[in-house]
Amino acid sequence: MEPHETTAPQPGDPRSRGPRPRARWRDGLWLGMALVLAAVTAVQFVRLAWVALTGDLEVGTAGLLLAFLITVAWLMTIFWLVAGAWRRSVWGCPFEHAAGSPDVRRCARHPLV
Repeated sequence: MEPHETTAPQPGDPRSRGPRPRARWRDGLWLGMALVLAAVTAVQFVRLAWVALTGDLEVGTAGLLLAFLITVAWLMTIFWLVAGAWRRSVWGCPFEHAAGSPDVRRCARHPLV
């Protein structure tokens, strides 16, 4: 469903198809943070799989439950940050970046093109 031209963007709106301003240093910072966290997560999963397969560590039921909860919390946090990196960037912004767009649809975070 296409958003109406005069309504402000709402959560879940698709990104604007209009012109885009150039990415700023903050967009690069978000992207860098998302990539670093994704890399750390990948390394941790490889290490976790290695320990699980080699059996170097004996873990009880309480330890497995705690590890599961920590893993789920970590993955939710990573998803939130990576999705935030996308939504905070120029490329995922649902607002219009053109000067001719209605005021309610203009992006306050990014310069107009």
